[in-house]
Amino acid sequence: MRVRIVAVGFAAASTLLCFNILRPRILSASLKPDFTAMWAGARALDPYDVWQITKAQAWIWGGDRPMPFLYPPSSLPLFFPFGLLPFWIAYALWTLASVVLFWTASKQLTKHPALAFLSPHAVLSLSLGQTTLITGGATIWAVALLGSRPVLAGVFLGVGAALKPQCFLLAPIALISGRHWKAIGGAALAWSILAIPVLPLWPDWWRVVQALPAILDKDYPIVGAFGATPTYLAKALQLPTVPFQIAGLLFGAAVVWLSFRTTDNLTRVVGLISGTLIASPYAVRYELAALAPAYVAAYMSGTVRSVIVAIPLLCTNVLTVVPALFVSCVANFAGQKPQQEVGKP
Repeated sequence: MRVRIVAVGFAAASTLLCFNILRPRILSASLKPDFTAMWAGARALDPYDVWQITKAQAWIWGGDRPMPFLYPPSSLPLFFPFGLLPFWIAYALWTLASVVLFWTASKQLTKHPALAFLSPHAVLSLSLGQTTLITGGATIWAVALLGSRPVLAGVFLGVGAALKPQCFLLAPIALISGRHWKAIGGAALAWSILAIPVLPLWPDWWRVVQALPAILDKDYPIVGAFGATPTYLAKALQLPTVPFQIAGLLFGAAVVWLSFRTTDNLTRVVGLISGTLIASPYAVRYELAALAPAYVAAYMSGTVRSVIVAIPLLCTNVLTVVPALFVSCVANFAGQKPQQEVGKP
């Protein structure tokens, strides 16, 4: 009965938040996915020419503000097949791939994978065509496979890092802490296969990355309100960012290290993803979608502590997300670990 009450309460709250996210899009009958940038980058002769990429998206966004392709060159081989297709077909296939990978990954942690898609952040990520469910699914699969197939686990991490490196910033610390040496080799091999053929493009990508803060401050100030890192918390509070960034990096690294001193997959997933978010210099609220399966597994145990662990599932902006992530990290290690629904080591 206790589990049912907790599950129904979280499902109801999540559903209301999801509806609130989708309502303006439904009322305006307007769907403008972020996936346009990935699609345009995959098709462009120069993916790091900001205005060439912006022009390629003008048919849907208008082209009055810069919309750069921010993903590293190692992501281009992954996006390339989608760039060969008309946009809406590519978007549909990308969404399908995201759902399939995230669904199968969620099943490694919980018997209720459908509830992971009730996370408001998962709904937001899907509607935008973002990469979060891909990177989150890759992280969960990697953790699940570390014990039985470490090289394949490393491949998942290497491909994820090639797609979105800031989401795997602390993966080396995790693998070293858990002494997963074969996984380190698999990750390095997978990343190298994707990154080395596009070596000449890396300086151009770094130039765009360095220009990103100015672009966000001038043309997308609202993004900061929905950040998911200590850096954006500092900006929201109008405080110096460097101390927050250093504190986040140290705290996040400690969380990841401690997580991988255990053999509990749920603890490892929560520790790796939330610790990396806290340490990352840039992340937006939809990145919390990667945590949804772990939070579902936690709160389905029906304990008060599991509800505390799952708080970030219902947070929407920097002033709530970042403090909730810290609370979740601490609760993740306090006392009894949340009960896993799937009996995996």
